[in-house]
Amino acid sequence: MIPKRHVGRPLVATGLVLASACFPGERPTAIHLECDDDGCRCEANFADCDGDPSTGCELPTHSDRNNCGGCDVECHSDCSNGQCATEGCDPNFADCHNGPGCESDLANDVDHCGACDHSCLGGGCAERHCEPYELVDRGFYPLSLAADDTHLYFCETISGTIMRAPFDQGEVEVVASDQTCGWLDYDFRAGLIATGGGHVYWTTGRWVESGYRERLHALALDTGQSWIIEPQTIADGPCCLPQGGPGCTEDATIEACVCADDSYCCDTEWDSWCTDLLVSLGCGSCAPELSYRALWATDDQLLVAMADDADNAVLTVMSAGGADPQEVASTVAEIDHVALVGDHAFWIEPISISNETGIDSIILRASTTAQSPAEAEVFAFGQGIDNLTASVDTLYWTGRDDELYIIARKQGGGMVELVHASKRPLATVQADTTHVYWTENVFDIRVGMYRVALDTGETTTFTSSHYVYAATSSPTIVAWVDYSDRIFGLAK
Repeated sequence: MIPKRHVGRPLVATGLVLASACFPGERPTAIHLECDDDGCRCEANFADCDGDPSTGCELPTHSDRNNCGGCDVECHSDCSNGQCATEGCDPNFADCHNGPGCESDLANDVDHCGACDHSCLGGGCAERHCEPYELVDRGFYPLSLAADDTHLYFCETISGTIMRAPFDQGEVEVVASDQTCGWLDYDFRAGLIATGGGHVYWTTGRWVESGYRERLHALALDTGQSWIIEPQTIADGPCCLPQGGPGCTEDATIEACVCADDSYCCDTEWDSWCTDLLVSLGCGSCAPELSYRALWATDDQLLVAMADDADNAVLTVMSAGGADPQEVASTVAEIDHVALVGDHAFWIEPISISNETGIDSIILRASTTAQSPAEAEVFAFGQGIDNLTASVDTLYWTGRDDELYIIARKQGGGMVELVHASKRPLATVQADTTHVYWTENVFDIRVGMYRVALDTGETTTFTSSHYVYAATSSPTIVAWVDYSDRIFGLAK
């Protein structure tokens, strides 16, 4: 009788093997085969994975890391009883799906880059690090950026619209329209923007008959309701309020106050536009020409630096949303950089000291919880201090150390520590608990984005070709605007 012959590659573990390997009822001529009257098959936990009849079922699928439980099932850990282990993963691999095996490639997986569930948002993943990606395409002309845990906020300069974009490259949304939030005044200052505590804050400016006026806005992200934060006046004397005061006529109505500031409202029929104008001007025609110089927002506070046309400056802290303003400090120096760390406000002031050390600037701090403005104390001093920022309980700034430009940090009353040094001026500094990010100034143009690891001091260049205009960061992302009008992001 001619024996049955079975042709083709066997089924995994239990499949039939080629007839040349054995014949039913005969002793197998290849390893790990079982034969009976129905044919031949691989022994349990073995398989023919090379398709070569002469080698039989050559691979132990219960323990082979490259054929675990079946042919071509690769493990990045040990293979036991036909399943990949979830512990003892190979370098750059991890079990991120709570299933058998170490299936996630941490070196290249954009959803698990460097660690499980660390998404690169819209960027690639290479060597365990996320790569920059284009978060917002050109056409929006952003000048200032702010970010919370999920979105990036900016002013679209041409139309004067506050917009936000999700980090995952989703649709850009309008937060508030009809805002003059782009370039402010003849100094071409960019309007400010900040986020914190479920709010977004921004500044606007416009010219009226009596002069230039800036205002500070707030919007609650949960309700979409917006309002104007009334400033704390720097100049002495009463403001022109609806109840009367300098600049108002005898009837002391809102209409009269607005007419004193803008004759348009006197020459046309009184309407809601003119009513709203008084609010938009702060205190009407009697208010000083305030300019907003810096904002810093946290979950429960807003720190605002303002200056009037006489270069008097005041630092005011408010609760989230802009309520309960309280003066922290006042000075004749211009304040352009502020930060909140714990219950203290920090700012930079220039000083004039004739000495050999070259010290020309100081960082001051004052309590934000005192009932009245507390006396400011010197927190740090040095050469060319600029670009103040903070993360948790640590303050960071840029400066100079003889011929080198530095990033320094200080925690509490501890020593100032050098984080990084460069032969080029440093700018747009951002910080978190693990890294400091910055650009370098080349011929007054901010070029590239760099970071230094706080634990190892290792410096990484993640883009060297972008001309950076503005930057921001959140616990999730660091983002920047380049001179081609595009916004880029890098998942942290």
